[in-house]
Amino acid sequence: AEQAVEYGLVDEILTKEEPKESKEEPKESKD
Repeated sequence: AEQAVEYGLVDEILTKEEPKESKEEPKESKD
């Protein structure tokens, strides 16, 4: 559970840091 929360926070931070890349290819980034 803790790991999932950490990953979620990291994903949010990365999305806020580079929302363009995340929106451009979210599938590749998540994959």
